[in-house]
Amino acid sequence: MQAAGLGIRVRIHDLRHAHASWLLVGGADLQVVKERLGHGSIATTEKYLHTLPEADETALDALSRIRGRATESPLQHRQRDTGSMSAIGYAAARPYTVPDTLEELTGRTRGVVELPGHLDWGPRRVYKLDDFSDTRLLYIRVIRESTHVADLRRFLNAQVLMWLWPQLVLPPRVRALWEDRFPSLGRAA
Repeated sequence: MQAAGLGIRVRIHDLRHAHASWLLVGGADLQVVKERLGHGSIATTEKYLHTLPEADETALDALSRIRGRATESPLQHRQRDTGSMSAIGYAAARPYTVPDTLEELTGRTRGVVELPGHLDWGPRRVYKLDDFSDTRLLYIRVIRESTHVADLRRFLNAQVLMWLWPQLVLPPRVRALWEDRFPSLGRAA
C-alpha cells in the first residue's frame, strides 16, 4: 500500500474483519463464521454485523463483478454472465418460504428449543429463548433454511419476529421477500 502511494494503512485485523463481513454479507451462516474465526462466543462474531444493515446490494454486486474480473478473461466473464444457475449462484435462485400471515407464527417465546437437522446442520442445535444472541441466531437459521411453512409456524413467533427483525442478518433477497409480504417488518427496521 505504501509503495503504491495510497496512504492507507491496512492491518491483519482489518483484513480479518473484511473477510468476516464479506462472508456474512454473502449469506454465510453466523455460526459458520464464528467457527471459521475461532471465536469462543457468538456474541464476539456478532460484532462483525454492525455494517451489514446499511450494506448496499448494488455496491456489493459491483465489488463482486470487479473481483471476478481480476481472475477472468473477457470471454470467461461474458460466459459467466449468461444467467445460468452457476452464473448467478445458488443463493439467488434457491426457494425461500414465507408464511401467508404473521399471525400464523405461534412458536414458543420461552424455554429451550432444539432445531431439527434440516434447519440446523451444525453441531449446536439447542437455543435458549431467554438469551438474545441465541434467539436471534435461531430466527436467522429458521428463516434462511426453512422450506416448509410448518417449520416457520413451529419455531417463529410473530411478536418476537417484529422485535428482532431489525437485528436479523439475512440475505437481501430473503429480507425483500418477507418485507414485500409484510411491510410492517420493513417499518420495524
